[in-house]
Amino acid sequence: GRVGPIVINFPIFTKEELSVPFHVIPVPGLAIGGDVNTSNLANVGYVILSCKGGKKENGGISPNELVTEWFYERIVQKFIIDVRESDDAAKWTRGSEVPINFRATTKLDGEKSMMSHLKKKHIQDMDAKNGNLVFKIAAAGTGCYQPLDLATLFKLLNEKMKMLTRNGNESDLSKSFRKILTSLRDQNIFLSLNKSKIDNIIGIVSVCPQVYQETFTRDRTQACFVTSGDLSKSVDGMELYSISDAYKIMGQCIVDWNSTYTHPTGRLWSSLREYFVSLIAPALEASRDYPRVVESWFDGRLDVDKRDDGSDYIRDSGDLDYCLHRALIVHHKEHREKLDEIIHRAKERLKSKARMMYHKYEGFFSENEKCEQEIRKLAKIAPSDPITNVSIEVFLKRSVLTAWLKAFVMVRDNADITVSFKHLPTLKGSAGDLEEGHEHNLVTKAFNVQTMPKLANIEQLDHLRTTMVEDTEAVAETAANADLPASLATVHPGEDLWQISSDFIRNSCIHFGTLADKDDDFKENAPNRLNTIDGDLISRKCLLPRYGSLLKDHGIPPSHYTVHWMEQNMSRAASVLKLHGFMIEDDMLAYVRNSDSLFKAGMRCEEYKVGDGNERTNRIGAYLMKDSVRGKFIRGGSTAASFMKRQEGHTKASKLTSESDRDSRLYSLYPHETATDNNKNRSCETAVGAWSQVETSMAIGWDKNQSNMLKELFVWDATTMSGLQRNKGDLLLDKKQERMMVYLFETILQLSLCPAHNVSSNPGFEMFNGSFRVRVKVNGREGRRCSVGARVA
Repeated sequence: GRVGPIVINFPIFTKEELSVPFHVIPVPGLAIGGDVNTSNLANVGYVILSCKGGKKENGGISPNELVTEWFYERIVQKFIIDVRESDDAAKWTRGSEVPINFRATTKLDGEKSMMSHLKKKHIQDMDAKNGNLVFKIAAAGTGCYQPLDLATLFKLLNEKMKMLTRNGNESDLSKSFRKILTSLRDQNIFLSLNKSKIDNIIGIVSVCPQVYQETFTRDRTQACFVTSGDLSKSVDGMELYSISDAYKIMGQCIVDWNSTYTHPTGRLWSSLREYFVSLIAPALEASRDYPRVVESWFDGRLDVDKRDDGSDYIRDSGDLDYCLHRALIVHHKEHREKLDEIIHRAKERLKSKARMMYHKYEGFFSENEKCEQEIRKLAKIAPSDPITNVSIEVFLKRSVLTAWLKAFVMVRDNADITVSFKHLPTLKGSAGDLEEGHEHNLVTKAFNVQTMPKLANIEQLDHLRTTMVEDTEAVAETAANADLPASLATVHPGEDLWQISSDFIRNSCIHFGTLADKDDDFKENAPNRLNTIDGDLISRKCLLPRYGSLLKDHGIPPSHYTVHWMEQNMSRAASVLKLHGFMIEDDMLAYVRNSDSLFKAGMRCEEYKVGDGNERTNRIGAYLMKDSVRGKFIRGGSTAASFMKRQEGHTKASKLTSESDRDSRLYSLYPHETATDNNKNRSCETAVGAWSQVETSMAIGWDKNQSNMLKELFVWDATTMSGLQRNKGDLLLDKKQERMMVYLFETILQLSLCPAHNVSSNPGFEMFNGSFRVRVKVNGREGRRCSVGARVA
């Protein structure tokens, strides 16, 4: 029957009215009974005045989060300790270990800002020390198992509050509280006083003691917990309020206790069911008579939110977004270990992103210097003289690289080099462009800004350099709450720090032919499914580790520019694959082994089967090969010519007429029907089927005229562009970029295959990383191939 102090929060003030995010006022008399006695702490309640709005409206600070954390630390934790210390049966003294039978149970439900404090380490430690087991219950289901909702006490409280506040009678409490509020102006807490707000607050506070006393009677309060099953009113005819009613508690469960439950938490479910069956078997049958939480209560209520323009979007429901989950136990050992792992990973990711951004922006300054040196050289300008009156023909010179021109423009475009450069052109431009009057190119832009001083300064990157190396609690807190510093949180297309966006999805649906072919409903609704399409988690958890093993097997250095570019764009490409419906859902990744496929069960792409007069296979991109007899995907590949031409090359090679064809596992395992027995015997593998059973289907495809538009979806930093320019291939730069994109999707498809079924060991990006094949002897027989890394330019 203990009750904590009354705490009322008024989140109704603007920053112009309140000088701080929130202010706590101890109020004598704000308690049941309402005795205004300043010497009796039991009669003191608390009024909190706070700013309205969230982080966006309050400079990155959420007043509601601060208020909730204060309440949890100063009120909830103290209340738990005081009750336990006053219980003679507990025989517990403050600071000693809490006996298991006297642990506290705290139930929480609410929005995200009311639960963010649970992620903080000092709160976890406090709960562990104070023996407090925290349960987060699903907000959508509180009408089924929240005691105060079940017994309509909240409704009664609101009705009494409205009725009494209409009277407007002055009391000792209202008079003393009005003096307290008036004094806040002298303390500069209030910047301005709104009389209407103040009168309303005083009216509510003054009637609270009477409202609470009339509402929370002993009988009503006990009835709440009896209705929910937390307490059992009687056992064998005796009135008892010390044990729970298992029948009612089990009846509140979403899932039928007699059903087979296959949720990822099924292991915990099985243990609970087994425990209850052994404890009180009849409750299983009896629980059918009590209402369960209806599954439809959760549909469209927990994870759908509104944008500023009124449209719906799906909120992320990651491991730390407690408000979006259903019921879970917070801060138990397994959860804390998982939380620590997530925080560590987020912290490292934050530092890694800062490091990546620092090197990227630092590169712009060095590339600007190279550009200036080349321009001075071509225009014959002395190092000490300013660049001025340089003809546009100089900027057109081949030796003035595109990346250099971009940096030349950027350091003169904005004082902050980390801001978006989306408005800048991406193409260098040509003499033909100038003749036709096209001005949106880097040559024209650089020519126009040549006389401008350098606005950007490398010292602007100091905050990134600090984030790269610091390992403080502040960074841990930032990472745990998934809130990046402002400089890192602003994401623009084409930058290294990337988050999936509606624009990325829309552009993908326009320029990837295999997405553009889908119906209008799919393309219209796709931008609203960001959390189900985001490829970041599957990239970090599965694709990157597999890619690292692939590089190690082939001796390709992690510092190679193709690896750098692959890692930068992996999440983007994985998102495109998820948008196509190829990849497994994120909630299944915890159970994926290295030997598993990352494709959805039953995944199909036969509508784009190469051959049979399918004109759409004249596109370029990445494809999958399938053993149609065994029903298994066996290889991923890519083409920058056309799927049809690539298939013709495969078919010719499957006849095993050359030594290189016989060195291929694919062609050896699935030789053409016309291949001779002699050539089959000389192959590196024993055949397991015929070429006719290998079906090739386009997985990701686009028309060649879309390649330049698709390049805008990926990041091309100085490291990558420099590597491509150094490459000795005969292709033009834009064609090299096109090859990089098809290789990107080929490599991810290869990494997603079940390793046991994958008949290829290509490392990907062979044209750029110099990997090649050699013949080795296996069990005395020459023939099986392996790849090694060659020295690259």
